[in-house]
Amino acid sequence: AQQCIKRELMEETGLVTEVGDFLFTCELIKEPLHAIELFFDILSFEGNLTLGNDPELPIKNQLLTDLKFITWREIKLMNKQSLHGIFQVLEDPSTIKELRGYFKL
Repeated sequence: AQQCIKRELMEETGLVTEVGDFLFTCELIKEPLHAIELFFDILSFEGNLTLGNDPELPIKNQLLTDLKFITWREIKLMNKQSLHGIFQVLEDPSTIKELRGYFKL
């Protein structure tokens, strides 16, 4: 899983990362989607943030359209409906690294 994260982040962001400990799992079932996501701590990254692509999809059908770093304050101000479901269980988004276990969204 850690090697997969490193590869995916390189493909999609252009960043070389050091992956730390496993944190938690999210399962989302929303027909026709059934996703199981593993969350890990990212200890460090280097390189230039660049919008990459998903090699499994044709260039004209990419899901990734924008890429940028945002602050915890910006996340707090976002509409909760546009955030990943895990943020629904947090009082403060900056505490995400404290989560452990399994979450069904």
